[in-house]
Amino acid sequence: MRVYASRRMDAMNRLRADMTQAELARAIGTTQSHVSEYESGARRIETMPAGSSCG
Repeated sequence: MRVYASRRMDAMNRLRADMTQAELARAIGTTQSHVSEYESGARRIETMPAGSSCG
């Protein structure tokens, strides 16, 4: 995992602690299914939009 992807995943995990997948998805401008795929590893975190508030 690239460093910037690792930072995004760390940020996502911190946010996720108190949010549902749907809430996190709205916060970072993606869909709940994408959040689920990021968490399960089915979607690479590098594909998360660079302009998201996670980074």
